[in-house]
Amino acid sequence: AMNAEQIAAAVQAAIAAMLPAIQPAQAANQAAAVTAFAKSPARAIIDLIDYSSKAGSSVYAINTTPLPTTFSLDSPNIAGLLNELTNRSRSAKWEEINTQTRQSQNNYQLYECLNRSVTIDTKDQLKLILDKASASTRTTASVIRKKFAKLETYIIDTASEDIKAFNTYVKGENRKLKAMGERSTDLLEHIFEAYLSVSDKNFTSYIQQVRTDYDTGRENLTVEQLLRRGETHFQIKDIRGD
Repeated sequence: AMNAEQIAAAVQAAIAAMLPAIQPAQAANQAAAVTAFAKSPARAIIDLIDYSSKAGSSVYAINTTPLPTTFSLDSPNIAGLLNELTNRSRSAKWEEINTQTRQSQNNYQLYECLNRSVTIDTKDQLKLILDKASASTRTTASVIRKKFAKLETYIIDTASEDIKAFNTYVKGENRKLKAMGERSTDLLEHIFEAYLSVSDKNFTSYIQQVRTDYDTGRENLTVEQLLRRGETHFQIKDIRGD
């Protein structure tokens, strides 16, 4: 029978004999482990793209290549443009953003792709359209803000002190404003003033308490929260028959 030292030596010798066969397999497994599945070159890059490398330059060139169909306003095909752009977006991984820096790279690639996929005349026409749209947005936003400044009149004359109808109107106009990338900094104050102008003393007493809590910093409120509080109290009053 072998003693402990002989057994250990035999085990070490067996391991040494197996190493030449094991090591190539380990190397192959390691290579397979670091090769991640990807449907396109861009999707194989998880984070920042190194444009100084051959792979990074290749990804940029592929992603910013003009789309198959050149877009022109003379014969516009919006559906076709969006379909091709969606396909490119998936291939280029534009819709998957991991870091702020990668997002900047993705945005520029998207710009370059679009810039190379439309005719020069179309670019000029689009600029005019965007300039007009921008001016129209500013005008519309100004009109909505003026409507908010007259909410006291609206809640009495148009909504007939119906809080639910008033809230629906405010939400709709505010939604339009947000859709244009705009906001009202004093909408909360306008809503408070409108609520306090109704004839229902029970309701106005409640709103005054909410406003006091807000003004003294005991409670923070958003526009949505104030509208919800007002409507909830209004509904409870109706149920009770106050």
